[in-house]
Amino acid sequence: MTSPSPKVWLITGCSTGLGASLAIHALKAGHTVVAPARNQSSAPSYAQITSLGGRWLTLDVNSPTAGDIVQEGVKLAGGRSDVLVNNAGYSILGAMDDISVNQTGMSEGLARQVSPLGIRVLIVEPSAFCTQFLVSF
Repeated sequence: MTSPSPKVWLITGCSTGLGASLAIHALKAGHTVVAPARNQSSAPSYAQITSLGGRWLTLDVNSPTAGDIVQEGVKLAGGRSDVLVNNAGYSILGAMDDISVNQTGMSEGLARQVSPLGIRVLIVEPSAFCTQFLVSF
């Protein structure tokens, strides 16, 4: 049996936690990883991801030029992205009654939008586990 060909992964939120673990696992499996972060040099995972060949990309997802920056990162990784892991931290804190429908369902909306292009969106909702996410507020 032949092993699958290496994929190009674009993983947001690789500075710590689940994103860093995914990036390190993908790199150790022989894949290419593009790791966007606001300030990668201060990321606890910077040294390990870099030493495994990960390519960091300075990216503020709120910037109007974020799309252009991601496109440049994909070009540096061979011109394609096979796997996108949208793992950047985002939180809406409040009672469900206080949160509007427009504030939820981003991945579901994306799935409907890209389905005609043959792109699948997989939503993974792991149970609670310890990260530094809440410390950043």
